[in-house]
Amino acid sequence: MLTALDRYLDGGLQIVLVSPEIGGDPTPFLNRVGQSYLPYRLLIAVREGPDLERHRALAPILAHRAALGGQTTAYVCRQGSCQRPATELEAFGTQLALEETRASAIKGR
Repeated sequence: MLTALDRYLDGGLQIVLVSPEIGGDPTPFLNRVGQSYLPYRLLIAVREGPDLERHRALAPILAHRAALGGQTTAYVCRQGSCQRPATELEAFGTQLALEETRASAIKGR
């Protein structure tokens, strides 16, 4: 019961990584997520092209998501509202750090 309450209070974090069909290595972004304390997060990593189109039917959060400028692009969203798409690992790290701070504050309640 407390786990359900904790998840409700957390608000459901979604992280979407979209890589270009050719090139664009998502590994640094995936590693950064792995270094973060983000309980109850949903992580989806896809490549543009058939992979992305197939998954859009299953995960509506993938609608209107793309690899910007031919680079892996991260979308950090909570309750239907997304931060600016991040193509730079540093900017993505800053977004995750803010989410970690939020998660720690909720855990401390």
